Amino acid sequence: MNTIKNIIVPTDFSVTARNAFHYARHLAEKLHATLTLVHVNEYFLPSQEVTVSPIADLEINQVSTEAMDAFIAEEEGDDDSVMVKSQVKTKILRGDTVNSLLELSNNPQTDLIVMGSTGTALFEDTLYIYYGAADERIACASVSLKALTAELVKNIQKQEK
Repeated sequence: MNTIKNIIVPTDFSVTARNAFHYARHLAEKLHATLTLVHVNEYFLPSQEVTVSPIADLEINQVSTEAMDAFIAEEEGDDDSVMVKSQVKTKILRGDTVNSLLELSNNPQTDLIVMGSTGTALFEDTLYIYYGAADERIACASVSLKALTAELVKNIQKQEK
């Protein structure tokens, strides 16, 4: 198994994203990994009557940067035992959220992406976990409960040795 050195946490500043960040920063501390908080500013298509100036892009990035700093400061204020702000990298991307996250997942320097789930469903022996709230495209992961339980038991036994 590869060592996890870089953990990415996408954020839309929601409660779900905060929970994912909280979990990821503890994980990063335990693994001595880098934690990168990522926000994607979606492109929008203005109507023909609206002119978008380069200043608008700068203002959007400034607002996003301030929101990222506030997000981290609020989370850091909740728990003094974890990473300080200087240990959390931030990245603001511009584009489609789903495609941006796919690109990040394909980056060889991305070892793990931690996202909050937006819902779950259990059908027979399969647990479905839903991710995403940024748009209508929601990802779904599924796992057999029997396989998951076996893997958890195996890991606990490894740790006890």
